[in-house]
Amino acid sequence: MNPDESSTPWLEADEWEGDNGLLGNRRGLEVLREAIDQALTHPDDAIPVLADRGSIWIVKLCDPPPLPAQRRLRDKIVGGMIIAIFLSILLFALFGLSQLIKLLSS
Repeated sequence: MNPDESSTPWLEADEWEGDNGLLGNRRGLEVLREAIDQALTHPDDAIPVLADRGSIWIVKLCDPPPLPAQRRLRDKIVGGMIIAIFLSILLFALFGLSQLIKLLSS
């Protein structure tokens, strides 16, 4: 091992030379590899990455990928609007039916 290299593992997700990437020392990358191997063998678990100065904390197998939060919110809003329209139509139909029954019974 290089005498200047720290034995404490560290990882960091960062931009490097204009691209997104992972930075870390050798031990940090080994810790990440071990966490990825565990995530592949235990797909239901969230595996912690035990490295200092890390902005990567958890590795989890997720297939298919989750929707972005903004898209999920938009889908919820659209779904709520569809339900509101359906309920409005149902209420108008019930109101019309009650008026028809009222008209026929008088």
